[in-house]
Amino acid sequence: MRARGFTLPAAGKTGTSRDGWFAGFTNNLVCVIWIGFDDITISASRVAQRRADLADFMIRATAMPAYRDVKDFDKPEGVDTAVIDADTLQLATPNCP
Repeated sequence: MRARGFTLPAAGKTGTSRDGWFAGFTNNLVCVIWIGFDDITISASRVAQRRADLADFMIRATAMPAYRDVKDFDKPEGVDTAVIDADTLQLATPNCP
């Protein structure tokens, strides 16, 4: 979505089974797209295209007064973050590039 120009604070989640879906959301707007039928298999490229469609929708929707006031997400109590070294898959140290 960032590559399509949507730069507001947002998050998203993909999912696949025999169908494909993607949920994108801000603090005040949720949009979910679903692709498929019970009897077909969905390719990753079709899901990627629908994510591009979702980005376009989110850009237009967040320009509307009801959804314009997008705020950063608050980190829930008890949730910590950590940087992982891509080479070792261990916690990063100050020596990691």
